[in-house]
Amino acid sequence: MICFENMLMREISLATPADILKFVKAINDDNFKICLDIGHVAVFNDLVPGDEVRRLGN
Repeated sequence: MICFENMLMREISLATPADILKFVKAINDDNFKICLDIGHVAVFNDLVPGDEVRRLGN
């Protein structure tokens, strides 16, 4: 299993949970997952941690 974690720097293509979710859905393989780091979400003023948890769902 490979997990992608959201990062602190916007210049990274997979920095936000939404970007990672789009990428993982495109791969469409159960071995690729998301590790949501709430602390990293909180760094961005335009992201709300609770909204990002709901976005990612299961």
